[in-house]
Amino acid sequence: EWINAYIEESGSSAWGAVDIRVPWLDLFPNNGDYHVVVRGGTGTHPNGTHGTQNTINVLIRIAQSYFERTDRRLSVNDMSLPKGGLFDFRNTWSPPHNTHRTGTDADINRTDGGSVFTNCWQDKALKRAVAYEAEGRLRPRLICEDANGRPVPLDDPTGLYKHIDFD
Repeated sequence: EWINAYIEESGSSAWGAVDIRVPWLDLFPNNGDYHVVVRGGTGTHPNGTHGTQNTINVLIRIAQSYFERTDRRLSVNDMSLPKGGLFDFRNTWSPPHNTHRTGTDADINRTDGGSVFTNCWQDKALKRAVAYEAEGRLRPRLICEDANGRPVPLDDPTGLYKHIDFD
């Protein structure tokens, strides 16, 4: 981002670059034994699978648990941009990606690495894998979202999309 800064002592202005970022975001690996990264809309945000190290570690464990339950790899979609910030792919500055700013959220594709299509409300294996990892804590938690990106109860048939909140 370029900004114009006014310098009071000299009464002049200057242009400069400011690198604003969420610290400590790493790229989620794309070649895991238990997960695969498949992203759509990469023309807008080609590098959208960055997360904190904790998010990455927990998501890999969820993927391993999912694989143990289904024999299929978990398909990860959007997480965060390399420097953090907002995914604004709909140009609305609103859901479904307003929570993907700090590397602590991930979307899971409805078609997994075994080509099995499952809406969120139907995906018992993912629900169990996330609950197992949470071990009674509040996070991580699976959030089912409707077609407009709004959260709905986990058993609501309008819960199409899968979102995991890690923090």
